[in-house]
Amino acid sequence: VLESVLLATLAFGLGLLIAVWLRRVLLVYRPPYFAADALALRADFRILGFTVLVSLLATVLFGLAPALEVFRPDLIAELRGRGSAGARGEMRTLLRHGALVLQVWLCTICLVCSGLFLRSLESCRRIDPGFDAPRLLVASFDLRAAGYEGDKVGLFETQLLENVRRLPGVEAAGLADMQVLGGWAWWRQVSPAGPAGAALTVGSSLVSPDYFRATGIPILAGRPFTDRDRRDAARSVIVNETLAQRLWPGGGAVGNFLQMDE
Repeated sequence: VLESVLLATLAFGLGLLIAVWLRRVLLVYRPPYFAADALALRADFRILGFTVLVSLLATVLFGLAPALEVFRPDLIAELRGRGSAGARGEMRTLLRHGALVLQVWLCTICLVCSGLFLRSLESCRRIDPGFDAPRLLVASFDLRAAGYEGDKVGLFETQLLENVRRLPGVEAAGLADMQVLGGWAWWRQVSPAGPAGAALTVGSSLVSPDYFRATGIPILAGRPFTDRDRRDAARSVIVNETLAQRLWPGGGAVGNFLQMDE
């Protein structure tokens, strides 16, 4: 029993240290649109106490079982190696070996699953997201919640971009109503201009002229937005390659028109 308690205590301390270290790892590898306080990774003392209680109970039970066997030996049957007591001893040996095999099997499965998880995580790190992630800094704010309305919103955004562009090391700055990989702000029905166009449901976002330069998202054809692309001017849109192939198969999006619901 003392040996089991000692091993369980060492394992508990090591597991606690690993849990604290993994918390920092999970925060580092969180998606870019998750804020640091968006994941509740604080230690829950209720779960910790329940784990300690279950661990102590299992430790005492599994440590006490072999101790009870020591205090009630059947020496004559064991020396003769036959009879009902000998059969019971063989059965206990078989059960112990079976439990050992089961433990090794479960540990092997856990190790294999952990290895596959780490391999998948490393593969995800090598995926090209389509933008320059290492050099991109994302900040979020809600102007309406801060009391900005009407023309004050546009004035604040213009001054903000000017101040950010003057910071040392900043190459470009842009605004968008949704973060990169944060989903879509609006879902719209779009179709090629003309009566025979089939409508598609697509996600859309509003971005500022320097958005693509700031994120490093390449424009394969056409031009980026400029200061001329305002609400009172002719509307311009930038679509991804998949939507361009769906709307104009075999052609291109540059120079074509599409219909979009409001």
